[in-house]
Amino acid sequence: MKKITACLLLFCLLFSLCAYAEDNGADTIEAIYENLLPTPDGLYRAQKDGKWGKIDAEENIALPFTWDYLGEESEARTLILSDNRYGYLSPDGSLAILPSYPLARSFHNGYAAVMLEGKWGFIDKNGNTQIAHEYEEVSNFRDGLACVKKDGMFGYIDENGKTVIDFTYTEAYDFSDGLACVCIDGKYGYINADGMAAITAEYDMAFPFSENLAAVCKNGKWGYIDKNGKPTIALTYSHAAPFANGKASIRKNGKMGIIDINEDLIFPAKFEEIGTLNGGLYPVKTNGKWGFADESGNMKIEASFDAALPFSGNAAAVMSGELWGLINQNGEPLTDAVYSELSYGHNAKIIFRTEDGLYGLMAIPEKPKPSIQNPAGGRNYIYLKIGNPEIDICGETQTLLAAPVIENDRTLLPIRAVAEALGASVDWDGETKKITIAKKDTEIILKLASTRALVNGIYYPLDVAPFLSDDTTMVPLRFVTQTLGVTPEWNGETKEIYLYY
Repeated sequence: MKKITACLLLFCLLFSLCAYAEDNGADTIEAIYENLLPTPDGLYRAQKDGKWGKIDAEENIALPFTWDYLGEESEARTLILSDNRYGYLSPDGSLAILPSYPLARSFHNGYAAVMLEGKWGFIDKNGNTQIAHEYEEVSNFRDGLACVKKDGMFGYIDENGKTVIDFTYTEAYDFSDGLACVCIDGKYGYINADGMAAITAEYDMAFPFSENLAAVCKNGKWGYIDKNGKPTIALTYSHAAPFANGKASIRKNGKMGIIDINEDLIFPAKFEEIGTLNGGLYPVKTNGKWGFADESGNMKIEASFDAALPFSGNAAAVMSGELWGLINQNGEPLTDAVYSELSYGHNAKIIFRTEDGLYGLMAIPEKPKPSIQNPAGGRNYIYLKIGNPEIDICGETQTLLAAPVIENDRTLLPIRAVAEALGASVDWDGETKKITIAKKDTEIILKLASTRALVNGIYYPLDVAPFLSDDTTMVPLRFVTQTLGVTPEWNGETKEIYLYY
């Protein structure tokens, strides 16, 4: 009798698991991976039992699960980690460069930045040192030059390691469109490849050139200049992003819009946030909720979601409460909202994460499926208020070392509690005054009093620099959380901040 009962229980359990996969509306591969990321070659980097390898869309192993970390293949070399040392694989999976470096980056233009004895240098694809390890910070080569830091100042070297622009800048960025953004006496301007001033350093903030225009800020207003320093779009916006494909997002009177190079408004400035256009639809946020609008700004899918990703093919990932599901371009549910995370894979595949933290793959369903309300309800959140040191994380209250404050229209606070709640680690180096925030494939490095951040080896400008307040490091909240994939929701009247994740 006991054996019969046990068999019945096992049968019911297996049936319920099969029904769960079927009822979600998707053909799924079992969620057995700790990490799962698409690669440009159509495969997936995967982590299983603590080790990294590669699989294809049918879960066949393309590279054995051998490594402590596996990066993307770049220029026929793949970054790997073994016993706390980085090295590189050849395309056939054999070792091309032995794991020897405590820190390393992917190859770019034939060079990879690697660290030895606390200093950065560059190697070639055979592992030969091409540029000596003598720099505190380095970026990738662009336009034949790399921005590097030595003895606390930034300059530029060529691919032979020769200094072509002296180390005279407190901040400097990569060359783009033949010019590089640099900081001189607290103001931003641009130099050419000879190190000569091309555009006077007169701006409070500036982005690198993109499509022959640069977004710059002066006296709190943003606009665009050409490579001669001439304003082509007047500095009238509260924020402006670099141009891409002839379009740039701007913010004015608290609303986002999109302009072209002639400053014609090609998407109306009436939404709180705008995502990336795909499939003819923009994710947009209005009245605190996300929906989708067409290229004229007309709502096509009602703003009823707590978060939304751009469409990929006929599907978009949307969040309801704390869980994600898929909808089609008519707004009809393709799956139930039962996943703790969704992202896009290759060839109509979706990477999903279950509530127990494991990843798998599923095909995008072709037919809509009626939505089923999540019985658990609720959602993960972080609540903050300006001037109040208490932080509420999913109902549990902690006390920060200092209360959040506003500087230059940006919220700053001790970041550790927020970052750790979002699954990131935080490390403080008292000697270099650097804060390192890391989560999966994202590494953010901030430095006290510096209005630039290093994200995965690329520098980005900050609206406000981190600073010390009564021996507590205050860090810009929005930049960090958005880089980690979570956008804060701000209530200007009550000075309250919510982050949903």
